[in-house]
Amino acid sequence: HDKGYLYYSGAQGGDSWGTVDQSFLSGQTAMAAYSSSDTTLYTDTGLANGFEVVASFLPYNQETGWTGNIIGGATLWLVGGLEAEVEDGALSFLLYMSNTENAADWHQTTGYMPIRTSSVEMLTGSGWFEENPNQSVAADQIAQSTITPATQGALLGIFNDMRNIVTQSVDTVLLTDADPATVLADAEAEANTVLEEYNLLSAE
Repeated sequence: HDKGYLYYSGAQGGDSWGTVDQSFLSGQTAMAAYSSSDTTLYTDTGLANGFEVVASFLPYNQETGWTGNIIGGATLWLVGGLEAEVEDGALSFLLYMSNTENAADWHQTTGYMPIRTSSVEMLTGSGWFEENPNQSVAADQIAQSTITPATQGALLGIFNDMRNIVTQSVDTVLLTDADPATVLADAEAEANTVLEEYNLLSAE
């Protein structure tokens, strides 16, 4: 950061998206880690401003090796405890929303990665990824991930709270002389406390 290799906007959580986008698309920074849903925005804005944007896999430490990455962003949920008729209807709707054609269309419209292998195959066959190579990167990276509990993604009711705790701990490490191990241990303890409180409140 002191040498100018890392741009820190000072924004956290949802507030950071706009500052990251602005710094990259204005040419202030050369690289940015961002949501696949911004792929179209980054690609098109780069072209409009006279430079090419190339998407790539997230970097990793070669000394420890690469296992994979997790998905994030929008999700579909079906609550428990519904009457059978309501549950069947809701499930049918979710399956319709996420079928091959709709998942492919959702990807092309929003930029979010297609959630079905069949959608990826359909988009590949239509030439979509050949014409829009940046759009295939997120799906390719996830497809090559080793299946582990970590890469299967988080399934917990305090996901946003936990993400904020982690983000704040990273900010602390970047901006102070605090020991990273101590900061992360404190973050783990705080996250576990929030999770325990959630579990108590959500217990049947």
